Amino acid sequence: MEYIQCTHCGKRYEVSEQIRAAAGQFTTCKACHEKFLIVVHSGKSLKETKDDDVISTGGWDPSLTMPEDDNKDVAEGDGSAEDFLSDEDDEGAQVLATLQAKRKKKQMMYALVALVVVIMLIGGWFFLQESRHQTATMANQQVSTKIQLSAKEIDMNNVECRQAAAMQWLLDSKVMHTNYSAEAFVRMLKLSEQQTAQVHKVCKNTQVTQEIIKAATNKEKPAWFKAEIEAIQSNRQRR
Repeated sequence: MEYIQCTHCGKRYEVSEQIRAAAGQFTTCKACHEKFLIVVHSGKSLKETKDDDVISTGGWDPSLTMPEDDNKDVAEGDGSAEDFLSDEDDEGAQVLATLQAKRKKKQMMYALVALVVVIMLIGGWFFLQESRHQTATMANQQVSTKIQLSAKEIDMNNVECRQAAAMQWLLDSKVMHTNYSAEAFVRMLKLSEQQTAQVHKVCKNTQVTQEIIKAATNKEKPAWFKAEIEAIQSNRQRR
């Protein structure tokens, strides 16, 4: 006969078609409730088997066997094997569901980390763009400041501007420090206005006229056109 045997307690069960189809899988022993691998064995009838020919079968229930000459319904034995297998399938489904849940949780974690990285990269890109913009703005401001400061240097190297500034200084100095009659004062003011227009024309720095007026008020000769003032005064004295 063919039978399966629990490897833990030695309980033997006769083989049905359902048990034979489940060979190679694990099931649970109804006697000791331990799992064992379904392996179909061939041997003597359980009634003819001696104690020293088989593994211990302590606690074995003869009513669970299905001998060939037994007229009892075999549905009970068949159902027990199916129950064992269905229990195993349920446990496998639970394990699979647990693994899938862990995998889904891990995927969500990876997605969250990826999202954080993307946000950090975008933030870094905007920060870099803002830094570049600020650097460019500062550079433009420095260039503008340099151009404004260099306007006087342009005037200092412009001979025509120095001469016009010197003439303006002489006219303003006389108007401020000489007592003229009303008619002569008006005439000197008109000459000063004309000379101011000439200074604006030939000098690149519009603040030159303010510097000339301030210097003439204090009777100070600015260094950058002092030589032109003295040259004009010297030529007038010679005449």
